[in-house]
Order: sequence, then C-alpha cells, then structure tokens
Amino acid sequence: MDWLDPKVIVWPEDRITSEYDQQQAAALRASMAHLGQQDAIGVFELDGGGYEGAAGMNRCQAAIDSGAAEVLCVVRQGSHRDVIRANIATALNQSRANPLSEVEGIAKAHFNEGFTIDELAEMAGKTSDWVEDRVSIFEASPAVRQSLRYRVIAIGHAVLLAEVEGQTAQEEAVNLV
Repeated sequence: MDWLDPKVIVWPEDRITSEYDQQQAAALRASMAHLGQQDAIGVFELDGGGYEGAAGMNRCQAAIDSGAAEVLCVVRQGSHRDVIRANIATALNQSRANPLSEVEGIAKAHFNEGFTIDELAEMAGKTSDWVEDRVSIFEASPAVRQSLRYRVIAIGHAVLLAEVEGQTAQEEAVNLV
C-alpha cells in the first residue's frame, strides 16, 4: 500500500463506473470528511510510468474535492489491459454500476482492447452469453442505449431491442415503451 496524490491517478474512459445519486455522493463526501478514507483505491503503476486507476474513482474524486493531498492506494505493476481487467473484475460486483456503463465497459474492452468474449466472461465471472448480450446492446441504436442509461428499460429489454433489425425499427420500438 502506498499513499499517492489523488491528482496523479488517471482514470481511463473505457471503464465501468459506479453511479451515485446526489444524496449518495454527499454521504460519501461527508463520510470521508468525518472518518477519512476507509477503503484503498486500486491503482496500477504502468510499465511506461504513471498511475492508472482501476477501482475507487468516486472515492478518489471525493478526496480531491475535499483537498486531500494523499489517498491510500493498493498499487500493482501492470499495463492498461491489467487496469481494464481489474476494473471489470471488481466493478461488476458492485450494485452501483450504471447498466450502460457496464455495457460500454465490456464492449470497449472487447472492441478496443482485444479481449475475447471468453476472456471477458472469465474476468466478469459471467457466461459468454452474458458478455455477448452486452456487446449486442453496445451495437444497438442510440435510443436503446439512452433508454438503458436512464433506466427507462432494463438490460433484458435492451437485449431484445438490440435484436430488432435496423436502428430505425429499434427507435420505433423504444418509443412504444
């Protein structure tokens, strides 16, 4: 464990993030102000230098917002792929992940980072079908993805809508919802 300046930790865009409403975010900030940091932030020291965060972005941001000069981190050596792998393995165990963030994190790991469906299934502790469902939602129309982002529809609905042929037809189906 190491203490790091929270401002030096870079958080990749292609990751699964937890979602806090305003009340939960305020409670997190108040807890950190009153009790201090309770859980270490998961960070990788990259082979080429620098630190990339895998778990704890909201805690890191709360520390920055409070003016903390250092945060407690579990620091491992690794690559960007290791960060993505660790993010998937930990974020899916939390109940606060936005469903669209989950879809985007899985799909981008597949398309941008080259992880196979089977590798992602193993990392996530899920089935290959589960991963393929998320990838299919990622390829669905913007209307389907936005409806999922704002929880107008659930993952199961998004999977079914993604199966509708053509984005215009998907958007019409979403409008019926």
